[in-house]
Amino acid sequence: MSLTTILRQPYPKPQSARERVLLCVGVSAFVAFFLLAFRPFGLAAVPAGKILGYGAITFVAMAFSFFALPAVFKKQFREEEWTAGREIFMSLVTILLIGAGNFLYTTALGYFHFDVLTFMYFQLITLAVGIFPLTVMVLLRQNRSMKKYLREAAEISQTLHHDEKEVFKNSAIEEIAPQIIMLTSDDGKLLLECNADEFICATAADNYAEIVLFKNGKTSTRLIRMTMAKLAEETAAVKNIYRCHRSHLVNLDKITTVHGNSQGLKLVLDGFEKEIPVARAKSGEIRSLLA
Repeated sequence: MSLTTILRQPYPKPQSARERVLLCVGVSAFVAFFLLAFRPFGLAAVPAGKILGYGAITFVAMAFSFFALPAVFKKQFREEEWTAGREIFMSLVTILLIGAGNFLYTTALGYFHFDVLTFMYFQLITLAVGIFPLTVMVLLRQNRSMKKYLREAAEISQTLHHDEKEVFKNSAIEEIAPQIIMLTSDDGKLLLECNADEFICATAADNYAEIVLFKNGKTSTRLIRMTMAKLAEETAAVKNIYRCHRSHLVNLDKITTVHGNSQGLKLVLDGFEKEIPVARAKSGEIRSLLA
């Protein structure tokens, strides 16, 4: 596999705010303790309290990259389009921000002169320290995640029965009338009514939900004004309708196979062309539901 192909492979971004904060805290703490312990780059004369400032700069730069930039450039930071190459590029941007912050902090302390050569010196040092371990860590995480989810996808797919599936353990096999899904607006207006077995999936679109149905031998799409949280609440009592991701609901009975990549599991649904992602936190749960 060529380097270009590797860099274009999907990459798992930290999903929750907690995960991102912990990563910022962990890396900045490591930087601070490393500099305190070894005093590289002429830091031997710098007091310990001031060295901790470099850890704070690392935290601010990472928080800016993890929270501010994705909030402004939402489309560019969508996980569906995130790759190992983008992760490495953004990590380099973060490293350069840290280098710039370290330069401003050190010159403010009076240990270096404020000039272009000193600025370049700090950037080169920061890149030299960060570029190699950063690239290796990204590629290792991508490879480890891909192997994990490919294995899980293969195991889940083996348990799926394409004709008749039991999606809940110990569920009784019985003939029952199809459940009806009725979605209403806050003022009681009927927005959608269908049989549960006609429902394929739903995808969030801001404050709307795009619902995919298979009815009368063809697939159709309905757009209704309803948040995904509200839709999940409205369909909570409907058997096998499952919120696999914050932006997606699926009918478990429509799953034909499961794929995987480094970002997690992807569901293939009967009558729907696009793969539906599963939140990594829910991969174990959906695995048990489909067992």
